[in-house]
Amino acid sequence: MTKNESENKEIINWLRQNWFIIIFIGSLIVAWTSVNIRVNAMEKALAEYPSEDYFDLKFKTIEKDLANLGELMNFHIREEQ
Repeated sequence: MTKNESENKEIINWLRQNWFIIIFIGSLIVAWTSVNIRVNAMEKALAEYPSEDYFDLKFKTIEKDLANLGELMNFHIREEQ
């Protein structure tokens, strides 16, 4: 038996005894990649989502518009009387 054949048999024996290590490492790589992709997608979605300042400004504008509408309605009610 040559040196290469004996090395090949040693490698094959090691792989047969420790196949679960390779499967485990492969699973870790797949899991890490999947988590990384999902986290990046979530970060991208959050970056595109409007900020709290936007909502504060929007609500202040709505409140201001409602106050103006109330004043306008009161004005028209007074005109009709």
